Amino acid sequence: MEHRKATPQDISEILEITTEAQKYMDSQGFRQWVVGYPSKETFLSDIQKGNCYVFCDEKILAVMIVTFDMEQAYEIMKEGSWKGAYPYGVIHRSAISKDARGSGLANELFAFAKELCGENSVKVLRCDTHQENKPMIKVMERNGLEYCGVIYYDDGSNTFQERRVAYEVLL
Repeated sequence: MEHRKATPQDISEILEITTEAQKYMDSQGFRQWVVGYPSKETFLSDIQKGNCYVFCDEKILAVMIVTFDMEQAYEIMKEGSWKGAYPYGVIHRSAISKDARGSGLANELFAFAKELCGENSVKVLRCDTHQENKPMIKVMERNGLEYCGVIYYDDGSNTFQERRVAYEVLL
């Protein structure tokens, strides 16, 4: 399967895949991505920064963001602790098309993220997800990531926090 950096021309397929993923998560009884997130603007910003990757066959089948920037939500783990330290890579906003679900493509995404870490001399890969996102938790564990604890994303209002389980692997 080909993988490459996404371009602005990929945005409609990326949004289609993430909309499918939202519907799938809703059908599984949890809401990881709220309505309007991730947005077109979020992905266009990721593309501009060079952090957005797509995985293609004849069409785009998956999208994944990999960053090497310090993640604010990861700086204070309220329940548990990280095993590694900065610098680290982070997987965000990964989604697989319903056409490729169950194909093993998720393992390719994680293998690619680990490759990117190596190319950037980074020895730690992190990821977080909703505690009810059992498919993602299985994929992370299958790819060597270990549970470290709980982090919270804050919307800045001090009234809304999203709880996420956090995982990492030392490379």
